[in-house]
Amino acid sequence: MRSKVLTSALLCVVATALPAPSAADTVLLDQRSVGKVCQVVGEFDRERAAPTLNQTETRARFWGTDLGASFEHEGRLVVAFGDTHPSHGMIRPRDADSIAFSDTRHGEDCLQLEFVRDQDGGFRPITIPGIYAGAFAVPSGGFSLNGRMYLLATSDVPGRGPSNRSVFARSDDDGWTFRRLFDLSQERFVHVSPVLVKGGAVKDAPDPAAPGVFYFGTSEFRRSSPFLAWTPQAAVEDPQALRYFAGVDPATGAPRWSENEADSAPLFEQPCMGEFSAGWNAHLSKWLLLYTCGGPRARTEIRTAESPWGPWSSPQALFDPNLDREGCGFVNRPTPPIIAAGIGPACPIVSDPHTPGVLGESYGPYLIDRLTRSDYPFTSTIYFLMSTWNPYTVVLMRATLVQVDETPTGALPAAGGSQAR
Repeated sequence: MRSKVLTSALLCVVATALPAPSAADTVLLDQRSVGKVCQVVGEFDRERAAPTLNQTETRARFWGTDLGASFEHEGRLVVAFGDTHPSHGMIRPRDADSIAFSDTRHGEDCLQLEFVRDQDGGFRPITIPGIYAGAFAVPSGGFSLNGRMYLLATSDVPGRGPSNRSVFARSDDDGWTFRRLFDLSQERFVHVSPVLVKGGAVKDAPDPAAPGVFYFGTSEFRRSSPFLAWTPQAAVEDPQALRYFAGVDPATGAPRWSENEADSAPLFEQPCMGEFSAGWNAHLSKWLLLYTCGGPRARTEIRTAESPWGPWSSPQALFDPNLDREGCGFVNRPTPPIIAAGIGPACPIVSDPHTPGVLGESYGPYLIDRLTRSDYPFTSTIYFLMSTWNPYTVVLMRATLVQVDETPTGALPAAGGSQAR
């Protein structure tokens, strides 16, 4: 049994920032710990009036991008970004996506990025031949197996818009080229976050002994609850191997699995989810879901669970741009006319130069598993990328979670990231 004295001491540290725990909510977010570490793309951090670490306008010839789904590949971190806007004079497809590598291991060091670049020195677009890759068609997740890089990306469905199907693609040359394998979904798994797990690690998976991949998914953009699917690692290129979570058996409490996507049951009801990421936190023995909910000025939330199908905790507000320094943080808030007239304080100018009147958003929380750490027993600090719309950029964020239940549960199901070891 855990030390009640130690647990009580930890709660005292965060008592002013956290609600009292309930039976379902055994991991609490220390609201005071949430903050921006650094801006990882763009040339200049206007909030801090300083150059960025990666200076992407000089080094990769683009001024803005968003998202940043990451996974491990051959000992390096891969980060896949969304709609990337080239610098003046650079010829690139409109709203092309980009990909970078990193060797950073410590979150407080920011995130040093090495973008894949073409011969002209500019970023090399992620290209899946024959697939629409314009605005809102973006990579949502990926993983690595047997030296191959697998990428999941949203694309278009004629008559339904640019973000209504998911494409499963593979690269055999470390992200230089990709080829489409198949369409994963046009229904429940349009936006997908994959997590690799070892064989024997997750009880009640469709084949518990087999190494597998859990696919967390959402359907209509920012109007969906989350869903879950599983496939064996040995058959990731076979769409017929997918099994879909179809709810929990009321008699046994075990998950039910179906071959039919139409049988998918939501993990919980919250039909506002947009960009999101999933992961396993080995320090807390919990699954995590980070997601954007609603809008405008959408809030980023976090939930935890002992099993990938739940039950999931109630949501906690991970970041709200309206509350960050009273709405005057690193997400742009245009100055209201009454403030512009000299009545009351104005927010600092953090917008892109060409969009000073555009309201900024925060969205796209993407966990970086390799940066997760534990400073004290039963606590864990996570790091995630988050986009801000205006300025159109990506920042690295941190947040500390505290586990307050008294008995540890569950073995280690994942291998500390999205590449099983």
